[in-house]
Amino acid sequence: MGAVEFLLRCGWWWMVAWLAAGCAVSDLDFSGKRCDGTHACPSGYLCVTRPISPAEAAGRCYRVREAPACPAAFFCPEAGAWVEACAQDGLSSTVSEVCASPEVCNPDAAVCSGPCDSPDDCGGEEMCDTGTGLCRPALKKCVASACPGGTCQDKTCVADPRTDATAPDLSSSSLNCFFSIVAPPATPESCSLSGRVNLFPSIPSDKTAGLSVILTAPGLAGFAPLTTSAVSDPGDNGYARYAFDSVPTNTPLLIEVSAGTLVGGGATVTTQNAGFVLRADACADGSSARNISVLSRSLFESYSAVMSPWDERRGILLGRMVDCAQPTPRPIVHGVIGLALPPPSPGRVAYFADGGTLIPDLARSDTSDNGYFLVAGLPACPDQLAFAARQGGTPRPLGTVDFVTPPGGAVIADLPPANSRLP
Repeated sequence: MGAVEFLLRCGWWWMVAWLAAGCAVSDLDFSGKRCDGTHACPSGYLCVTRPISPAEAAGRCYRVREAPACPAAFFCPEAGAWVEACAQDGLSSTVSEVCASPEVCNPDAAVCSGPCDSPDDCGGEEMCDTGTGLCRPALKKCVASACPGGTCQDKTCVADPRTDATAPDLSSSSLNCFFSIVAPPATPESCSLSGRVNLFPSIPSDKTAGLSVILTAPGLAGFAPLTTSAVSDPGDNGYARYAFDSVPTNTPLLIEVSAGTLVGGGATVTTQNAGFVLRADACADGSSARNISVLSRSLFESYSAVMSPWDERRGILLGRMVDCAQPTPRPIVHGVIGLALPPPSPGRVAYFADGGTLIPDLARSDTSDNGYFLVAGLPACPDQLAFAARQGGTPRPLGTVDFVTPPGGAVIADLPPANSRLP
């Protein structure tokens, strides 16, 4: 047999043997290899398991540095028919609860939830998230042990501010009026209420004429909502105004401006103005004034960009903290807010950069010299906003506002001044 014939007949065996000898086992990638309790991963790999059904789990091998951790202590699988609980290793999970049909796993609350269109569809310890159409656990009283590094206000834990509150000129912020609110008289029991309908942030404009304005008193049984339209007022430089008669006093009110189209073009989103009480002592002459706001869709989309990707079932909250200075209250610098039901990830709380232009500064953890704040990605169900500031080194609770975020809409909830709140 000649040399050429030998290579043709036998050379490929030699080449395979050479390649096998030269290929190190450590160069092989076992990522994605199936594994379970009896079939372990090679050295340097971890077996990450996730239940694919209440009775069956699947596993895959991952390099130690690439192994994905559980997303949370409790979370929902893609199928959504049960709740998973993260195991102690932080990499695997087990079935925590199987959801009885028609319930499914609520991805925000990680509990089995029934479908709902209103609070009446949920149990006594639940509330309805109209964005997802699922019930979720109702808000409970804040417990100090569950609020480390913060202060409880009703249902909300607020992180303690790290810096004393100041005015924009760095002088001490005036906060005393928030701590000594006297009860209003019992009469009159109602009066008229009117004011401008401005584009947020407090931009006077006549372009809001024609928008629908609705007033409700959520805590007043039997109160029928009042509805009117914003009308251009020639006597007020053409600004659009609303007006209601027989508005109840001494009870929390909610004023909503429905989504619509501005005069001259441009859309608005449903905007709720929360945190307002028409005190009887503000109606001495039978009338009271309050300007309200509506948010343009373009600005809504700009602010919702801090949550990526944006979830259309969610909403945003905007507001401002101002102090007790008279006759013109000043923005509170270094104020903080808290939510009883914080926005699920990727939603977040943000504050705005210094200066007049309202640009979210994601590095800030308190209000700047304009006093504004933003929350993006809020669930569409009952929630509570709480305010706090530090004074003389001591955290001071400044009050709370209850609200319900409209799906795909906005809530405007400023720190309520003393003359529009109850003790």
